[in-house]
Amino acid sequence: MVPVPLSDIDRRVPRRKIRSDLLHIELENILALGHPGIPIFVSLPQTFASKPEEIGIFEASVYWLLDPTDISEESLQRFRLREEPVMQILLNKPRHGLTSDALISRIPSILNGENPLPLDTLFILTSVELVDFMGCKVQWRLSKARAHMMAHEVNWVMIIYRTDLQKPCV
Repeated sequence: MVPVPLSDIDRRVPRRKIRSDLLHIELENILALGHPGIPIFVSLPQTFASKPEEIGIFEASVYWLLDPTDISEESLQRFRLREEPVMQILLNKPRHGLTSDALISRIPSILNGENPLPLDTLFILTSVELVDFMGCKVQWRLSKARAHMMAHEVNWVMIIYRTDLQKPCV
């Protein structure tokens, strides 16, 4: 990670609202796993898991689409060590005619509310449990109830992408 330059220490940007609903799964994981240790009462939405045992680790076998020339030797080494901090997962109900590349390129505008999507059709997971490039698998944490709901709904798709290259990996 590149440190913030000293010249930016006093830099301020205008406040803006972002769509936090895209991060609900991430927030649910954090709050459910940390709930027993939070010293104050936190009121959670009814749809959120509230106990660590309600969160499961899920795994998928993947076929990597990355061109090896797109990946630096350092990055390949982190893949081999199962530590790649630039990987994120999108859980998405695809929109007709919107490719993975197009969706990934629109994430900043979607977060800023400039490119509206219906609620609960896209979630971003920034904390991926495991990315095993050599073993062709990925693991992530998700509420067991939400996973069950997604499994029974039609059209949920998982996209793994690199935030540094802005490219889908599977």
